[in-house]
Amino acid sequence: TVNKHLEPVFRKLCVENRTAAATTAIRLFSDSGRLD
Repeated sequence: TVNKHLEPVFRKLCVENRTAAATTAIRLFSDSGRLD
């Protein structure tokens, strides 16, 4: 399932769900200036 494929991503981001992963990704990209 999709969740099984996303589990390694969640572990790398130290999050437990898609919402937290998206929030973390947005924060990381906006801090680096790549998401404008």
